[in-house]
Amino acid sequence: MDLSPHPELKYHVEHLDFMLHETRKELDNSRRAKKDSTIARLRVKIVSLEATIKAQEDQLRDLEEEGEDIQGGAAYLSDDDDFEEDEDTDVEGYEFMDAGEDDFIPIDVDDE
Repeated sequence: MDLSPHPELKYHVEHLDFMLHETRKELDNSRRAKKDSTIARLRVKIVSLEATIKAQEDQLRDLEEEGEDIQGGAAYLSDDDDFEEDEDTDVEGYEFMDAGEDDFIPIDVDDE
């Protein structure tokens, strides 16, 4: 910093310069301590999460060994070869109504 020729102002400028330097040093130390504590906390969290992942993988492996298919989403779905025709799906057994003049199909309602 450029010092002013006035002796009293020179003293104040030196004092402010010293305070600025000390404040910056304290801020750097505070940031470093915060960073170190964050890194330490995250390391502990990582170890915990890795243990959780290992436990879940072991549990998944045990369940799949017991015959439950957890990861295969379509394992229980039937394929086309397994389909058996139902007697009620025969088209010849249905009576289809013809549409009227206004393209509406009349519905017979049985009054009981």
